Amino acid sequence: MTTTTRRVRDRQRLATTRSTPPATLALLASDTNWRVRESVGEHPSTPAAALALLAHDRRGRVRGAAALHPSTPAAVLATMASDRSECVLVRLARNPSTPAATLANLAIRCYWEVREKVALNSSTPQATLVRLASDNRYGVRVAVARNPAAPAAALALLATDSDEFVRHAAVRS
Repeated sequence: MTTTTRRVRDRQRLATTRSTPPATLALLASDTNWRVRESVGEHPSTPAAALALLAHDRRGRVRGAAALHPSTPAAVLATMASDRSECVLVRLARNPSTPAATLANLAIRCYWEVREKVALNSSTPQATLVRLASDNRYGVRVAVARNPAAPAAALALLATDSDEFVRHAAVRS
């Protein structure tokens, strides 16, 4: 193992240690190694300013870590909806802190995997869940049925779905 590799592992270990102070995490958010930056984005104590920096990283996995972090500022999460990386958008759709308007936007213009995560998100607006109950992908419709916040209108629609698996999921909700 080279000295450089050892130093990177030491910084990554620091970025994953629970007791690492937020100020240290803020410094590590600018590290030259993307794995260190990704670890900073996953750390529960990472400050909001560092997460905002990571949200604009050139690496999708680093941006994805920021997109999923519960402390990423809502305004930053909203701007991340224009990211081209499916990985980032999936994580953004999973984050319960993502603004409702951003979730609604993701539900109409994204990959089906992103729509599925929007459908599972308890923060998704009810009108969006009703719209997703008619999605052409059965996995998205099942996700709506599994969302505890799904409105009765969406569940009623899913209970008469042409797909047996979707109907079963709706009845179990």
